[in-house]
Amino acid sequence: MAKSKNKVEEKTEEKVMEEKATEETPAEKLPDFKDRFQRDINSGVIIGRLAADPDLKYLDNGRAMCQLRIFNHRDFYRPNVNGNSEDRQLVKHSSVFSVVFFGPIAEAASIPRKGDKVGISFELDQQQWNTDFGEARSYIRLLGREIDFLSSPQNRTAAAEEIPMTDAEKLVAEPPEDDIPF
Repeated sequence: MAKSKNKVEEKTEEKVMEEKATEETPAEKLPDFKDRFQRDINSGVIIGRLAADPDLKYLDNGRAMCQLRIFNHRDFYRPNVNGNSEDRQLVKHSSVFSVVFFGPIAEAASIPRKGDKVGISFELDQQQWNTDFGEARSYIRLLGREIDFLSSPQNRTAAAEEIPMTDAEKLVAEPPEDDIPF
């Protein structure tokens, strides 16, 4: 009877070892662990100057929407027609992109003015629709997530200084002294 008891104990130990081997690790218990590395990335960053003052509107549901147009300049060298790498032409290329912000950040995005330098973190958003004739159309817009003001109000051009500062801009330029936490 002692031998059969040992077999029962051995089986129990084997089962315990199997259970431990198949037990999930803490990382696997995360709900998105298996999908975490399979997700697509949809993000980008652009730095440039505003082509016009921001256009802040409020939708019917009361949500703020701000649209910005931003100039982005880049320079690159193009090889000349003869293929000589030493004889290259400098090409200056400018692009204008539209970025739209929604919600509370839309109100913050309305602070800078034309000519101010900003950095914008965005994701691409594709809008699709059909025309009255049944033709499929689409449009890709930059959906703003974050905005960094790279020009201070004091560094604005003379033309921009003529525009009076809003209350929000005054708070950014000169925070109240009594709100400083230290």
